[in-house]
Amino acid sequence: EPTLYPKINEVLETSKSFGFENVLFTNGSLLSHKLWKRIGSVVDKIMLHLDTIDEETFAKSNMVPAEESKRIFAQTLKNIDDILNFGFDPEKIYTYIVLSQPASKTLEQTFSWIINKIELGPIMLYQMVRAGRAKNVNSNMSLNVQQIQNAFELRAQFDGRSELLLLGHSEYCKHYQLTMAYIRADGQVTPYAGMPGGYGNILEESLCGILQKSYGDISFASLVNNNGTNKLDGACG
Repeated sequence: EPTLYPKINEVLETSKSFGFENVLFTNGSLLSHKLWKRIGSVVDKIMLHLDTIDEETFAKSNMVPAEESKRIFAQTLKNIDDILNFGFDPEKIYTYIVLSQPASKTLEQTFSWIINKIELGPIMLYQMVRAGRAKNVNSNMSLNVQQIQNAFELRAQFDGRSELLLLGHSEYCKHYQLTMAYIRADGQVTPYAGMPGGYGNILEESLCGILQKSYGDISFASLVNNNGTNKLDGACG
């Protein structure tokens, strides 16, 4: 949680001075009025981690004692309201939801709150990965493939862009966020750590090799068949 860092305003101000866009990944629980006065002018977008809008499900998803969870949940929602009241563009708040068994049961409620009540920007769904803090999560918290598909289809209904489903896993980087990649300890690159199987045209290539390619080589080359036709069909194709 970057807002735990006491000098986060200095980091953001320095980044901004170099001309970078500042995207703040946060769960929102510490984005108080006091902190936002320090950093609000140098934050361009917010990636808000909010798995559910249901208080009880929030406690189950975050493995926090009930009373503490209740306090954090209430503070998070208040902080979001405060940021919007300060005039921050709601379309620049991207919500991401880690798909788990508890969160999946309240997705419709959560989508409704995000899209209809406060009209925040795009919603991103992430498959829960057994890494980092999630290593301590019980394995029965994970969703099966059908449940993950159901979640994406439900999101498409609320989002009004069901054609994005035609992109499959590439939907992660091509529409809902900037292209992301993970550089592994051995120097090879994986497009998105949460997706099983091989996707994308830089999968497990060396970072050195990728940096020597042109943009065209690493962007849409894998979407073209040998005869030059587009592999995608339908609205997005």
